[in-house]
Amino acid sequence: MRQQRKRITPKERQHVYALCDGHCAYCGKEITIREMQVDHYLSVETGPAIADGKGDIDSIDNYLPACRSCNYRKSMMHVDQFRANVSRLHQVLMRDSVTYRDAVRFGQVTPNEHVQEFYFEKIGVKIPAMEWDADFRCMMQRMAKRSSERREDNT
Repeated sequence: MRQQRKRITPKERQHVYALCDGHCAYCGKEITIREMQVDHYLSVETGPAIADGKGDIDSIDNYLPACRSCNYRKSMMHVDQFRANVSRLHQVLMRDSVTYRDAVRFGQVTPNEHVQEFYFEKIGVKIPAMEWDADFRCMMQRMAKRSSERREDNT
């Protein structure tokens, strides 16, 4: 059963909007306060287990501004899972889109494979929830490193 989310006050919305100076915390797209969706850095569904009582998941300590597209794509993912998802977009397009493969082949698109750095990271935004999941993030990074090493061993 989905947890009822706390109502966000106009003052809280303004605070969240100001965190990234009117931009989506993930892609960096400029957004108006009306367009902004308030994203839970740690999701309401999975965050409590990760935060392990360190703070209130449904509070301003866990909110970031997001455009509709990023909020929808991130869904219930942890930010590092979302990063991995976004970082794989090129591979998905190469696998699924003939048009994209042709654009790469003809030099109209240049793939830029990299580990995604989100806008909020580039500008140095910090919220309390980013400390709540330090152990989980270390575990995710170790798993990603092992996965990368296995891929390199297979080539």
